[in-house]
Amino acid sequence: MEIKFSSEKFKSPDLRFMPVYSWVWNAPLDKDTIKNQIDDMLSAGIKAFYIIPEPPQFRPSSMVTTLSPEYLSDEFMDYIKYAFEYAQSNNMRVWIYDEGGWPSGSACGLVTKKDKSTRQKCLKAFKFELHAGEKYSAAENAVSAFDNGKKRIYDGEIISNDTWVTEYRREYVSDFRVDISEKNTTEVFIETTHEKYKSAVSEFFGKSVDYLFTDEPTCAMPAFPIGFERNFSEKYGYDICDYLYAIVGDNDNYSAFEKRVRADYGILIGELICSRCIEESRRWSHKNKIGFTGHPDLATQLMGGIYRGYGHSLDTQPPSHTPGLTEL
Repeated sequence: MEIKFSSEKFKSPDLRFMPVYSWVWNAPLDKDTIKNQIDDMLSAGIKAFYIIPEPPQFRPSSMVTTLSPEYLSDEFMDYIKYAFEYAQSNNMRVWIYDEGGWPSGSACGLVTKKDKSTRQKCLKAFKFELHAGEKYSAAENAVSAFDNGKKRIYDGEIISNDTWVTEYRREYVSDFRVDISEKNTTEVFIETTHEKYKSAVSEFFGKSVDYLFTDEPTCAMPAFPIGFERNFSEKYGYDICDYLYAIVGDNDNYSAFEKRVRADYGILIGELICSRCIEESRRWSHKNKIGFTGHPDLATQLMGGIYRGYGHSLDTQPPSHTPGLTEL
C-alpha cells in the first residue's frame, strides 16, 4: 500500500504523535500554579505531558525538594486529577509516570515499607580464613562457598588445611530501593502506584490518557532472587552454585564453560526481570486500556542491558507495546 507524505500532517501531527514533555513537580502544590503552568505549555504549543513527582525523600542529600502534599496521598492525587481534568478540557494528552523520581519500582520507598522482602539485594562475596581442623559454618544468607577460589565446600565440612574461604551471600543493599527480579515486587508496586492512579483518574484512560511510562527500573547486580538456583537448574540442567565465582568475579581467564555460565546467568536474570517487572506493568496497562512505554537504563549503550540486568535491552521491548529506548 502506497502511503503519501503529507507536509501538512507533518507540520501539525495528530496529538498522539506530538512530543511529550516532562513536567517536574518538586514544590508545594496549588491549583492556580498547576493551571498557570498548563496555560504556559499551551501558549508554547505543548499539547502533551507527563508529571514527574519528586518527593522530599527521593534524593534528600543531593536533590532537596519540597513537594507536598505527601506523594500518592489522597490529597496529592486530588492535584493529579485536577491537572488531568484541566488538560483534557484543553484537548491535551497526558501520560502517567509511575514513580516518585526514579528508578521505577519502589514508589519512593513505599514498596519496601509494605513488604521488606522486596528490598534491593544482590550476590556479594565475603572472604575469611579457616584453619586445619576447623568446621565451615555457612552464614544464614549464604548461597555457596569455595576453598581456594573454585573448590566448593559445604556447610559443616571440616577443613583439612589452612585456607581462605570465599562465601557468596544474598545481601540486602538498600532498604529504599527494590529488587525488581523478585516475584512479588512489581505486584506490590502496582498495588501501591498504578492502582492509586486508577482510582483517581481512570475516567481519562483511553481518552486523554494514552500511556503508562516506566523509567529505568533496575536491579543491583549481580541479582540473585529467592529460588534463582532452582530456576537456573530447571532451565540449563546444571547447578549455578558450583560456579558463583564466575558470576561475581570479572576475570578474562575464565574457561569456555565458565563464560557460558556467565552468559546463561545473564540471559535468565534478564528473562525474570522482563517477565516479573516489565511484562507485569505492561499487562496492567493493557488491561486498563492504555499503552505501556518507558525506557530501560543505559539503553543506548551496547552493554547497558547486561549491566542493568535486562539481558539485552531489546528484550524489554516486546512488539505488543510501544518501544522506548531514549536515554533521557
